[in-house]
Amino acid sequence: MKKIVVIIIFFLIAVFFFNAEAKAEFTIQVDRYSIDFGNLDLGEVRSDVPSDGLEITCTSDLGNPWELRISNIQPLVHVYNPTQFIPDTNFRWYSVSTTGGGVLESEEKDFTQERVIYSAPLGEGTTGTRVVVKFKLIVPQMVQAGRYETRIIITMTE
Repeated sequence: MKKIVVIIIFFLIAVFFFNAEAKAEFTIQVDRYSIDFGNLDLGEVRSDVPSDGLEITCTSDLGNPWELRISNIQPLVHVYNPTQFIPDTNFRWYSVSTTGGGVLESEEKDFTQERVIYSAPLGEGTTGTRVVVKFKLIVPQMVQAGRYETRIIITMTE
């Protein structure tokens, strides 16, 4: 029986624009910096990873509108044989909750492009807005057994 092990590592980026009159300060934090799908069989589908979700907390001192975005730097690539990979169409994310009053993208999306997770309205985030995201992986029938990794980038833009 072939087994697939998948490890995800997170990078956080905060981007803001300011003029000479108003300098914005904002933060982005996650409750973990990696997730592990564990051992998977060929053709297996595993959802709701991690079981309690990845919690992302964003704060903004000025309360300007902001967006939270997600992307990956590459497909899930075999650690020892980089010619083997799991396509971005098989790796998905979905938001499950937020403490904010903005627009939450709750539909399941793949990693074929950068996407907006959450859009915050004016005045939100001064006390911290939490967004919870989960992941799903569909292991192809024909992929080399082994360990696969990628890096996910979560960006907050004000």
